[in-house]
Amino acid sequence: DALGPPEPGEAEGRGRASTPRTRGGSTPDAMADGNAEGVGGNVRVAVRCRPFNAREKQLGSPCVLRMADKTTTIVNPVTGDEKTFTFDYSFWSHDPSSTD
Repeated sequence: DALGPPEPGEAEGRGRASTPRTRGGSTPDAMADGNAEGVGGNVRVAVRCRPFNAREKQLGSPCVLRMADKTTTIVNPVTGDEKTFTFDYSFWSHDPSSTD
């Protein structure tokens, strides 16, 4: 093996894992600290609330999402707790009155 024998605790026959890096060479820690090249640059994130499928309709599932502009809120149907997220784009495709 060109890498030499495995280190203690390293599985035999498996490659050594390296620290993941972006194409610009930044590590995930640097990105979390806001020190990565291009932070806020090229990546855009979109979310879509899809229509219910047949099973969800048959079960009478409630829609647990709300969208307003770039924010999406998920509501726990049991506790009423809410979690709000912000995306670059939000697409609403859910029509609770649709029979399709």
